[in-house]
Order: sequence, then C-alpha cells, then structure tokens
Amino acid sequence: MRNFLVITLLATVSTGQPASGQNVGLYAEVQGQSSIVELGAPGVISLHVVITQEVSSAVWFRAPIPDSWESAVYLDETCNFPQHVGDSQTGIMILFEECLIPPIHVMTINFWDDGSMPNICSVYELLPHRGSATGHVEYVDCNSVIQPTDGVPITIRGEDALARLENFSPPDGAIDQPRGTQLSWDSWSCSYYARVHDVYFGTTSDPPIRIHDYTGTTWDPGPLQPNTTYYWRVVLRHRGPGGSVGSSLWSFTTWDASPVNHSTWGAIKALYIY
Repeated sequence: MRNFLVITLLATVSTGQPASGQNVGLYAEVQGQSSIVELGAPGVISLHVVITQEVSSAVWFRAPIPDSWESAVYLDETCNFPQHVGDSQTGIMILFEECLIPPIHVMTINFWDDGSMPNICSVYELLPHRGSATGHVEYVDCNSVIQPTDGVPITIRGEDALARLENFSPPDGAIDQPRGTQLSWDSWSCSYYARVHDVYFGTTSDPPIRIHDYTGTTWDPGPLQPNTTYYWRVVLRHRGPGGSVGSSLWSFTTWDASPVNHSTWGAIKALYIY
C-alpha cells in the first residue's frame, strides 16, 4: 500500500473531469475490442480489464458482478501485475513499473454461468474505486498525472436477446400504396450503446443508402411516383461496439394515378330520363 501512497503524492491530479474517451474497460478479449459477451450453455465466462491509453504508474477501480446477472457466480481472478492491493469485486489498485503502451491487459475475472437466463440483457460496469478522489475510474498517465475516466462497460447478452428488426410497414409486396407513403419499423437491441439505422431506398433491387445514423423508426421518403415499385431495407447499428443487423429486402408499389376514361352514356341517358 505504501507504493500507492507515494504514487498519489508524487502524481499531479488533473482537473477532475473524465479524460477524453473511455480508456479503461471490461472486454470479452484481451485486445480491448469486443464489448459484448454472448451467453449460451453453462460454462466459465472470462472478462478482461484492458487499458487503451498509455499508463505509467497505477490504475484503480472496482468491477463487482451486477445483481442483474443472477445466473453467474464469481470464481476467481488473475492480475497480470504482481504489485496490487485488493480485488476486482471490492476495489483494486494495481501498480506498474514503467510507462506501458496500450492495449494493456490488466487482469482477467472468471465467472461460472449456469445458462439459466437466455433472455438476459445486462450491463456490467467498471466502477470507480471507493478511494477515488474524482468519483471516476482513475489511472496515472505517462506524465505522472492522475487521469479520471469513465469505465467502458460490457454487455452480457443471452442467446435469446439478439438485436432484431420487425413490424415493417408497408408490408412486403404491398400494392396500391399512396404517393405519401412513409416507411416504419420496430428495432430492439441489447446494447449499452445507442442504436441507429441506415435506410436504403430506391427503384432498383439494390437500393442506395438514403439516410445514415438515423435514430428514428419512421422515415418519410418524400412524394413518390405513381405506379412505381420501390425497394427498401434497414440496417440496425450501434454508436459503439455491438455489430449490426440487416433486414431483408422489401418492396411495395404505388397506386396507378392514370385518369380513368368514363363513358358518356350515363350522362346522355340521364338527359332523356329527366
């Protein structure tokens, strides 16, 4: 513990605002790229704490298992640096001997999941150490400055909690649709990150993208041509890790606005009757 006290005294505390980006987080692999864990059959689940920013002296945080992950039991953990105090569940401080270049695999936390929650959609957060002065996860950068940062969470997702797109309107193959037709759909995803949509729309079977990073689920393509077949599809993405889900290709046809040539016989007959 004395080493950590010396580091704290020698380091310069930053403004207290989180550093740009999220530099310390929980990941599904040691490179710090995947922020989703897919659950399935019972087995051991390993989560990894990875630093994605240069760090010189130390990092401190805690990562208690969330109450919502009821099917899991904490097993053990392995810290890749011998000088550390505490544990991930109650709070840990880890000492480094030199300035390290990211990605830095700090530790691995192991759990047993019994597979009983196929619908689980839970966010597992990396939280500030109880001794944090700024109320954030903290590390000491290579300029000996204590940097606060928001921890990167990981999403725990069951096999029945996959992202999906559904309830498309107009339905595929619809005919006689008005020229003011709007496109709508429902989307759902189990992700910490906000979901956005790319909408592809046009008169060919390979429609171009018309709108990007769209947060809504109803889109107005503007006035449509009469008696024309339009094709469209939607891709669900996330503003962060999480992958994407694309819909099938859908189509609909607008109504025929050609004038109807009505017979004049009815009008002539009416004159003789009256």
